[in-house]
Amino acid sequence: MAKTAAKNTPVSTAPRAPRKGKKSADAVVMNHAEMLEADNIDNLLAELTGMGGEPEIVLEAGAANDTDATPIVIADAAPAVALSDDELEATLGRVEAVQASIDAASPAVTDPAAMPTGDASDAVPLTPADALADAPAAPKIPRKHYANKVDRIKDRLGAGAADYTVLTLADAGVSDEDLKNVMDSTFAIIQGMNKKEQNRASLLFDFLSGKKATLNTVLEKTLRVLHRDGHITTGKDSNLITELLGKPYSIGSARAMSGNTVGMYADLKLLKADGKGRFVANAESTLLAAANAKLGLVTA
Repeated sequence: MAKTAAKNTPVSTAPRAPRKGKKSADAVVMNHAEMLEADNIDNLLAELTGMGGEPEIVLEAGAANDTDATPIVIADAAPAVALSDDELEATLGRVEAVQASIDAASPAVTDPAAMPTGDASDAVPLTPADALADAPAAPKIPRKHYANKVDRIKDRLGAGAADYTVLTLADAGVSDEDLKNVMDSTFAIIQGMNKKEQNRASLLFDFLSGKKATLNTVLEKTLRVLHRDGHITTGKDSNLITELLGKPYSIGSARAMSGNTVGMYADLKLLKADGKGRFVANAESTLLAAANAKLGLVTA
């Protein structure tokens, strides 16, 4: 009897109060679609067509355990939205419209690999060997060979040979005809030197003509000692030997180099013997004046 009475118990047909905060399916879809990036649209469609989780079915209040009671479907932790075919089609249309809006707002991108990046970070860096391989080969300058030091001096002085082969002020004012004779005389003096002295004469002309930025060490020290002491001596305990030993050179090297240097300077009239075993500056020497000026050895 209790079971029969339960079946005849009237079920309330009063309208249910709407749940607070419930939103229509369309509104839910639109809100989600507007927040998604274009590549998340497929996730939203998957949620619409098959949200995970089975809904929990309970009986209406007052009809507990009554098999004829009207069931009420309430959402679980991941509620499903039941849409009819028409509602689903309309919702999909709205999603597609949102996706079209997102696509329109995004910049058009073709193949990213083919687009210029604006920098050379993707370029393969050239190694120094590659750069040298790609660089055009510098033309090789053939090395000149001279029969003797005089030919070398003539070639390196070139058209300016007259400026450095006039040895004294007395020869500086000669005519053009006589100038050639003066030049030939100077080259003859160099030709008569020994090979060591010729080599030192070549170094002197390279410095005076600007072919070399610095003067040979021994040649420079000799001129500095001359400027400091007013004379040059070449004996065992001479001022020049003492200066060269401080380089340091051995006593044998110092005597040989000092002898060849002073002999070359005397032949080219930078020095002259004073008759007392010493060499002093030749005030008429054009080469001595030029060398002192380049070395900064200017007498007040």
